Amino acid sequence: PSLIAQPLIACSVGGDPHIRTNYGGVNAFVTCNDTGVLTLADNLLYTITAVAEAIAPVDGAPGASIITSLTITPKDLLVKNGLLLASRTVAAGEEFSVAALRAYVKVEGGDYAGKKFLWVTMVIPNTGSGLCYNPNACVNKVAVQSVNATTLPGGRHLLQTRYSNATLTACIATGLTGDVLNACAYDYQATNTPAFVTLAASANAKYTQAVKDSNPSLAGSVARAGYLGVLMALGAALLTML
Repeated sequence: PSLIAQPLIACSVGGDPHIRTNYGGVNAFVTCNDTGVLTLADNLLYTITAVAEAIAPVDGAPGASIITSLTITPKDLLVKNGLLLASRTVAAGEEFSVAALRAYVKVEGGDYAGKKFLWVTMVIPNTGSGLCYNPNACVNKVAVQSVNATTLPGGRHLLQTRYSNATLTACIATGLTGDVLNACAYDYQATNTPAFVTLAASANAKYTQAVKDSNPSLAGSVARAGYLGVLMALGAALLTML
């Protein structure tokens, strides 16, 4: 089947980390505290993996982790067309794109306790496996305390105190709402690091754009291309590392 003819999806992974995806036309938001090597996406183009490391939040909430590296490993389709010949680590501020397919990976980053943490936004082929396709495959899926919480139920991944006014003011000022606002408040209060607020707002804007970019109706006439047309398009595709 044609890769171009397949719909694309948007996926964002970052913060504690939090996974957002519109796979299957359903908006999902999951906070995943698995550590080690996480498979974010495995499809006919490439495998995208991230390393998640546990951190010790300042507010005493257990289970927090951050993304510290991201690696793209090409499949034969990219290798044979000279678009990506070997595995590549993508650092903060870099972008990997396959223009013919309108697919891309964008990485942002910040600093926490002497470590770099990453936030990645992707537009990728709709067919594949990994957390971007099934965030519920996360083993350590946890709830995040709501900004509207009036009681403290305690337990894993819930703060020992209610959110401070400073935390709520900083996150609400970004315009974030719902699950994304809760995640911003948790990340900020649990780490006392403003970079989590800045990146939460930036990643939210990038994810909103990625959802638009993943709209299959934008593919136009190329959506009817056959597999041979895909190979020809890949051969002429531009690979950019900005």
